[in-house]
Formats: sequence, C-alpha cells, structure tokens
Amino acid sequence: MNILTSKQQDICTYSGSFGAMISAACFIQLMVISRDHWVAFLLLGINLFAILAFILLALQKPVAPLLLQLFYF
Repeated sequence: MNILTSKQQDICTYSGSFGAMISAACFIQLMVISRDHWVAFLLLGINLFAILAFILLALQKPVAPLLLQLFYF
C-alpha cells in the first residue's frame, strides 16, 4: 500500500465515517419498518457488511477498498 498524504488520510477517515453513519441509519430504518419480512434479513446482512467496510475505510485498513468494491458489485 502506498503512503498516503495527510489530505488523503483525512478524506478516507471522513468518507468512511460518513458512509458508516448513513449505513447505520439505513440499518435502523430497515429494522423499524420491515423487520418481519424475510428479504429484510437479507438486507440487514448487506447493511452490516457495508457498515464494516466503511469502518475499515475510516480506520485506513488495506482491505477496505476490496470490501467496498465487493459491496458495490
């Protein structure tokens, strides 16, 4: 992994934090509105994966870009 500048590190930290917060909000809304349907359980798992990927991005782990790429395919 290449050495990141401080600006790039800040972008990773802020975008990872923001993405985790938005994914957590979607997770909570999904639990409140449609927790009884079987598709909701599948979507909850996908949201947990997204939260994990964004948290790893905020912590600047090298595996985070791979997880985010898997999430968006």
